[in-house]
Amino acid sequence: MKVGENKFQVSPIPLLELIDSSRFVPGRIQVESMASSCAPLVCDVGSGSIKIGYANGRTPKKIIPSIIGPPKHIGNDAIKNRNDIQCSFPIEGGVVRNWDEVEALFSHAIDEVKENDTNSASRILVTEPPLNPVQNKKQMAEMLFEKMDFER
Repeated sequence: MKVGENKFQVSPIPLLELIDSSRFVPGRIQVESMASSCAPLVCDVGSGSIKIGYANGRTPKKIIPSIIGPPKHIGNDAIKNRNDIQCSFPIEGGVVRNWDEVEALFSHAIDEVKENDTNSASRILVTEPPLNPVQNKKQMAEMLFEKMDFER
């Protein structure tokens, strides 16, 4: 056998036979439409911002800076008032450093997304940095599933 030669014979199956041709639109991925109430929330937690929206959306519904200041200045509000208050960044290098502040950020982000949406997401997908400490994973799960009542 020569290098690059395939030892298996594969008979090509026309793609149209695998797809219900009545719903096939060439050049377009077919996605079932689902209401926001069925789609889980997707939350990309970063040191600079939290991006949150529904899984069936093309873009995040909200992008909120990961900055917090007393008493209840969160995100853009904290940035506007940063000269008058002492702000902190509870997430550094993608790793959570202050869980109370992150919980406030998450609550604010979720409220912002649901503000104009009457549907209620009961599931959530959260990104995490590579080599995230196991303790942080446990605390994130506890915060989301026990304190914020998302489904497991």
